[in-house]
Amino acid sequence: MTLCVNCGSPARTLYLNAVEKLPVMEPALQEHPLALQKCRKCGSLWFDLYYEPYDSFRYLVFWPEAEELWSYLLRCDRGLLRKWHSASVYACIVASEENAHKYCLNGRPYGALLPESRGIDPVDLLAAFL
Repeated sequence: MTLCVNCGSPARTLYLNAVEKLPVMEPALQEHPLALQKCRKCGSLWFDLYYEPYDSFRYLVFWPEAEELWSYLLRCDRGLLRKWHSASVYACIVASEENAHKYCLNGRPYGALLPESRGIDPVDLLAAFL
């Protein structure tokens, strides 16, 4: 498995601007506030979304599916996309002790993520569309 020197995919799945420098991306699809970014080096897709307070916490989450599915969901169910993003952030944070320490402050994730996304498997959210 070859890791991208820019974004670290496929092993890396989460970035947060509050704790680290974000990889260089270019826009793929966007409809404010939701954005799909593309890695300039490897072409992998990353779902980009800001969280409160003041939309200051920017999370990039690796998007494992095709650009067309993201576009379809953007048109049909923006709420599902937001919930998938939040659930993916939580899943990445609890995936390892290192992530939990790096992306959490006082035991809580940075930013105001959707609390109803805790414990939801992001794969299950997309299963109906695959």
